[in-house]
Amino acid sequence: MNFAFTSGELAELGAENLCDHDSVAVPPLWATVSTVPFKGAGRPHCRALRGTQVGVPPHPSEWNLGLLPIPPIPYPLRLGHMASIPQLTLNDGHHIPQLGYGVFRVPPADTERAVFEALEVGYRHIDTAAIYGNEEGVGAAIAASGIRRSDLFITTKLWNNRHDGDAPHAAIAESLDKLRLAQVDLYLVHWPTPAADNYVHAWQKMIEIRDAGLARSIGVSNHLVPHLERIVSETGVTPAVDQIELHPAHQQREVTDWAVASGVAIEAWGPLGQGKYDLFGAAPVAAAARAHGKTPAQAVLRWHLQKGFIVFPKSVRRERLEENLDVFDFDLSDDQIAAIDAMDPGDGSGRVSAHPDEVH
Repeated sequence: MNFAFTSGELAELGAENLCDHDSVAVPPLWATVSTVPFKGAGRPHCRALRGTQVGVPPHPSEWNLGLLPIPPIPYPLRLGHMASIPQLTLNDGHHIPQLGYGVFRVPPADTERAVFEALEVGYRHIDTAAIYGNEEGVGAAIAASGIRRSDLFITTKLWNNRHDGDAPHAAIAESLDKLRLAQVDLYLVHWPTPAADNYVHAWQKMIEIRDAGLARSIGVSNHLVPHLERIVSETGVTPAVDQIELHPAHQQREVTDWAVASGVAIEAWGPLGQGKYDLFGAAPVAAAARAHGKTPAQAVLRWHLQKGFIVFPKSVRRERLEENLDVFDFDLSDDQIAAIDAMDPGDGSGRVSAHPDEVH
């Protein structure tokens, strides 16, 4: 079946998915971000292996009980179906689910319900951050779900004002307390804040946090190649992950090429462009969606997955949660991937959020 979409239908399909999960998705006072129109062809098609995929067996089918009331939740969550989400092997040997659920801008009062429903649908990778203000809701949902801790992958992040001294140690302790966990699977430095010139110190403290067993893996977010090269050269420790703004109009190939060469996994925040340009109406995306009987959002998410990126589409609606998870039963062709690759103008003008050097 082929789908054809009107502009109104595209808006409806994308309204939830376009609300991606990073803390500058809606520009704060310190970030001036303008809408970026779609521009012409970018660099040639380039597909590189970014990590080794490891198959995950499906969860046994059980009765679908639907969304349980929250709070209280009278018995552990049971899944009607769990998708087989591929896992990537990080450079420290740990595995990470390639598709997860991000909770940026999920109100604290709604987070427990939203995360619980995401877990019920089949997500096992939850991405939060101290600055999001909803770690407690994530922790409550995890506790209520009854899912084994070993079956979950939980990420949180160190905020910019906690880089100095022993503040990173205090910050992870606070996050773990809110999440009701003894350890996170991945802890990230949220932004490098180069004007403060303390991101190397923050990275040194992240190494201590990992070595203390409070985080299994450590990485960074929004770090560009100069930031990455400096922390590696001064500490000898390469991040497991760099989480960056990445979508068809802004593919950050300098960062992703460095990451491939250095064995660093790339996580894409804002994978659908945050609605700041006509991604779903772009010819390569619309054509790929029609060819596979999928929505434009699903086509773009599939592009990310086949490029080897880790993605966090965000929604608080169950039908969108299910739609975003339904991306493992088709493959884009090489030509379709190349066409989406070519949507990047190649000059950095496709960025829809703040430049890392401008965030303090």
